[in-house]
Amino acid sequence: MKFDDLVNFILEDVNDDSGVAKTANDLMEQDQKYSNPTDRSNWQKNTVQPFITKNIKEILSDSEDNGNYPHAPYACWVLVQHMDADPKYQEYFCKELEKAIPSFPKLKFLQDRIIVNQEILRHWNKGQDKDANGHPLTNPTSDLRDSNKFPPLEGATSPKSAKEAYNQILQANNNPLFIKALQAAYKRGVTTQPSYAVS
Repeated sequence: MKFDDLVNFILEDVNDDSGVAKTANDLMEQDQKYSNPTDRSNWQKNTVQPFITKNIKEILSDSEDNGNYPHAPYACWVLVQHMDADPKYQEYFCKELEKAIPSFPKLKFLQDRIIVNQEILRHWNKGQDKDANGHPLTNPTSDLRDSNKFPPLEGATSPKSAKEAYNQILQANNNPLFIKALQAAYKRGVTTQPSYAVS
């Protein structure tokens, strides 16, 4: 059975929290296979969002250990954290997570990601902001994280902190809109962005 067929089968009849947690963790593993963040967007829209939306109550009721890994809220947090092509969905999930599990350990990461995306949209000058190849940005919250449009710093290792990730973006010197948005987000209290390897 193909992975998408399995997800569709599960979407039809998920009745217990353990099934939801297993599916969420399977989706999280699938998510990690994408090397370029923006390659996930169709899969997120067609597979992940329907699963989360349909099962939101069961997902958020899996609140043992404040929903931390390996529980469904953690897996869904990872999945939604990567949905920069759809910042409105990030906001929807974050509000539900805040209400259901206000002590979720990684909540600030998603809250900060939403603020950064708000600042990207606020600073985006349609038609004027371009990628490193000179093409206009069409979906800036996603485009700015596309390594084909904004190649990372050559020889850079995976950053271990937001500061290290920010410095790599500065040194790559090809993403002025992201830098401007991050600086504005920092003034609003953001501390966990841009993304870095989280243990």
